[in-house]
Amino acid sequence: IMWWSLYTLKTTGCGLPAGPFGLLGAAEGISYLVVIGFVAAALLSKATSGSGLPAGPGGLLGAAEGLSFLTAIAGLVVL
Repeated sequence: IMWWSLYTLKTTGCGLPAGPFGLLGAAEGISYLVVIGFVAAALLSKATSGSGLPAGPGGLLGAAEGLSFLTAIAGLVVL
């Protein structure tokens, strides 16, 4: 959802519309918070242990960490 929001912001200058009952806007806000949470947890882990988050089962947590950093960088570029 955050990638869709960033694309919409880049092309129209506005974020996503609120949608029915504000659900789309809520999902957008939650997606931003999840990305920020992953980036903050990874940076804290890097600062305290010298390595990022563990890979987790099937490398899922590591993949989520990588995608979160990529998304955060894309967000900075769009702004």
